[in-house]
Amino acid sequence: MTNLRGTWYAVGVSGDTQAGQMDETVRCKIVVSSTGAIPATGSSCYVRDYTGLSTKSIPSGSLSVSSACAVTGSLRMCQSGTCDTFRVQHAQMAKDYFTFTLVGYYLSDPDVVAFLDVVKQ
Repeated sequence: MTNLRGTWYAVGVSGDTQAGQMDETVRCKIVVSSTGAIPATGSSCYVRDYTGLSTKSIPSGSLSVSSACAVTGSLRMCQSGTCDTFRVQHAQMAKDYFTFTLVGYYLSDPDVVAFLDVVKQ
């Protein structure tokens, strides 16, 4: 987990694949502890869609990286008192352990996906 410890910034797009809409931009700051856990404070995402800009907090979750540099895990994301789990479906870290790309989805609605490029601060 030490390869994931630190502050990560993710940028990408998200949307509802069933509706054929990838109409949101996403920017996240994700703090990861040495155990791979996401601390209760310090992580959040900004999402822009046709209604404007909104903020989602990330109060918990965990990430891990395998010896083959595959990243797995999930993030608990909350907005206006409603929370959902974002699951990393596929992610691959670069050999330098400073960048990875991922695709993930929300457990409550797997048609809503995000494609993100993630960089370590």
